[in-house]
Amino acid sequence: MQVEVVRHSTTSVDVAELARGAAAIGLAGVAQPELETDPFVPLAVAALADDRLRLSTAVAITFARTPMAMARAARDLSELSGGRFVLGLGTSVRPVVESHYDSEYAPPGPRLRDYVKALRAIQLGWAGGDMRYEGRYHRVVPVPGFAAVPGQAVRAPVTPVHLAALNRYNLRTAGALCDGLVVHRFCTPDYLRDVMWGHVADGAADAGRSLDGFETVLNVFVATGEDEGAVARQREWIRAQVASYGSVPAYHPVFRHHGLGDVGDRLVAAARADLPLAERAAAVPDDVLDLFCVSATHAGLPAALVERCAGVADRVRLDLPVGPVLADVVAALADVPGTGRVGEPRP
Repeated sequence: MQVEVVRHSTTSVDVAELARGAAAIGLAGVAQPELETDPFVPLAVAALADDRLRLSTAVAITFARTPMAMARAARDLSELSGGRFVLGLGTSVRPVVESHYDSEYAPPGPRLRDYVKALRAIQLGWAGGDMRYEGRYHRVVPVPGFAAVPGQAVRAPVTPVHLAALNRYNLRTAGALCDGLVVHRFCTPDYLRDVMWGHVADGAADAGRSLDGFETVLNVFVATGEDEGAVARQREWIRAQVASYGSVPAYHPVFRHHGLGDVGDRLVAAARADLPLAERAAAVPDDVLDLFCVSATHAGLPAALVERCAGVADRVRLDLPVGPVLADVVAALADVPGTGRVGEPRP
């Protein structure tokens, strides 16, 4: 099992140092989220800083860009990195898309599927196929002078696409159209095994696709430190994050799978009452927090992550400083089996 690093505070200024440090301790990749930084620019810097790491958006927000704009950014990074780039896509949530990016969101599932189909048509066109696509929400018509660079009608490599998904519809889209699944930190191994894999496999079966080579990338909340006091402080920060995500009904299938629908209801009610996040966090008891969070001192972290991640993912993505602790994690997970492929479709 391979390990990637994602640093939510990384910018274009410091990503080169991050990439070189990540490669030095044996990390397999660097992932860049889309928060207040465009994810593509830092990854371009990382591509030039090291020639071994895989580079991924974690994740780029689909509806903030047209399929053509997204496909071009992905193609350029793939070419710059020599094929080491993976395009991670996600919908984000309605307030972010509609208010922050001034873009259309609903209906997110069908719109996302149409978006991926349009993006794939563009990639096909650059590989020498037919770029035309007519969908319900997106339309691609090649324009002379823009479809390809003169004298370079066929461009490679085609960028792999990984989809961040949680609900049934989007998981089926991942299985039908994409090369991998990005699992949100607000998830549990049981939900991934019992629910998510089956929907991905069903989507692949409906599309007549094999899932050989399909990757599962698992993001993990980690509370760690040199001693138990430091771990406890980290746990409180993560408790607040779980409360924040749990205030959004779109994430509640995970709660319901564990019989915790009442926790989700309380968090939604607290958010609607505009209670401070610290007060909402009080609705997340320790046993619920433990479903989402790996808690261990630095010395115990490698073994704790092996226990959490074995057999449920092909890659693990961690937001931890690049240094000796992360190097120990890389060594511990190196021989741990991943999924290899998603399970067989359900009857």
